[in-house]
Amino acid sequence: MKMKEESLIQLFKKKSTLKKSLDHTNRFYRPYDPGLFLYKLLMDYSGEYLSDYHIKLIYTTLIAWNMNSRGAKLFGYKKFRNGILKIRNLFQDLRSLYIEKLSSQEFEETFIKIKKIYSSLKISKTKTQLISFSKTLHFLLPNLIMPIDRKHTIKFFYNRRNINHNTQFNDFYAMHKILLCVSLRYNLKDYLDQNWNRNIPKIFDNSIIGYVRNKNV
Repeated sequence: MKMKEESLIQLFKKKSTLKKSLDHTNRFYRPYDPGLFLYKLLMDYSGEYLSDYHIKLIYTTLIAWNMNSRGAKLFGYKKFRNGILKIRNLFQDLRSLYIEKLSSQEFEETFIKIKKIYSSLKISKTKTQLISFSKTLHFLLPNLIMPIDRKHTIKFFYNRRNINHNTQFNDFYAMHKILLCVSLRYNLKDYLDQNWNRNIPKIFDNSIIGYVRNKNV
C-alpha cells in the first residue's frame, strides 16, 4: 500500500510543526507511565551489553509497553533471552551504528543483517511480529531502529492499523528507509532531551505520535 507522503511533508517541512508534535508527546503521552520510567532506565544502562540484567530490563520494558497483553503475547523470558543470545554476534556488529550516520550503501548492508535477525528472532506468539520486533530491536539498537505501533506509526504511513503478514518486513524496511532520508536532511539532534527523545529513531517516532494525536490523521 502506498505511503501517505503528504503527512510526512507536513510534519517535517516546518520546524514549528515538528516541535509542536514533539512537545505534545513529551507533555501528554504517558507522562507518568511505568513504560517511560523503564525506558529511561534502559537508555541510561551502561552495564554489560546483553547481560542477564540487560535482557531482563528489555523484557520488562516490553511488558510495560503492552507487548504481553491482548494478541501480542510474548514468549517466556527464557526463550526470549536464548533467542537473543543465539545471534548476539549480529547485535554486537550493529550496536555501534547510528541511523543518521549511515550512507545508502551502509543502510542496505545493515538491513541484510537486520533481516537475518528478523528471520531468526521470535518474540511473540503471533504471525505479525512487526510491532514486537521493532520495539525489541529499538531497545537493543536504540540509535538504529525505531519502535513501531499500529495506532500511530502504521496509521501515519499507511492510513490503516492492520499489518499485512506477508509484507511486514518490507514495510519495516520502507519506514526505516524514510527515517534514514529524514535524519540526513534534518538536524534532529536539536531535539534530543532526557525524556522520550533519547535518540534519533525515537525522536522520529515521537514526532509521528504527536502529529497523529494532534491532527487525528
